[in-house]
Amino acid sequence: MADLPASGLELAGWLVAPPEFVPQARSLGLAAVNALLPQPCDLTQAKGQDLILKHGTGRNVAVVGHFPFVVRMGPEFARLSILELSPRAGDLPAAQAKQILPEADVVALTGTTLLNGTLAGLLALCRRDALVLMLGPSTPFAQSLFSHGLDVLAGARVVDADSVRKGILEGRPFKSLTGANALVWQKR
Repeated sequence: MADLPASGLELAGWLVAPPEFVPQARSLGLAAVNALLPQPCDLTQAKGQDLILKHGTGRNVAVVGHFPFVVRMGPEFARLSILELSPRAGDLPAAQAKQILPEADVVALTGTTLLNGTLAGLLALCRRDALVLMLGPSTPFAQSLFSHGLDVLAGARVVDADSVRKGILEGRPFKSLTGANALVWQKR
């Protein structure tokens, strides 16, 4: 069995080189990346879903990953396409990204695309003039993502670790956790 990481930086390396003996190694690596990144000074307290609605009203919107709030907003868009690796009713299989993303005016990508290795391929399918967001609590506030085609990073920061820990132990979904703020960082 391989050695456990001795530092946060070594743990962050699991995002790109996960050991086989830890099933959630990439997730732990991304969590370490998020913990180690400095907080940008120009974050705003807002939700990514509000930007999707603001920029997507009357337009074609594609969402990679099933976010519950998107379905409620669907009637506001000219077309809503939800791409999912494990499609639910109303979702499209992720394999249809090649047909859907080039037609989208607004594209929202789950931060999980960093974990499953699909981010680069999905970004390559997006139009240059599309607004492209990464959202979800795993989204890292990494400026380098802006140079790869993302316009908005919509994630979260823990402000009360005890409250978040308690909610997680109770099995609460992220949206019902207290102690974390939704934050947005937009490309300048």
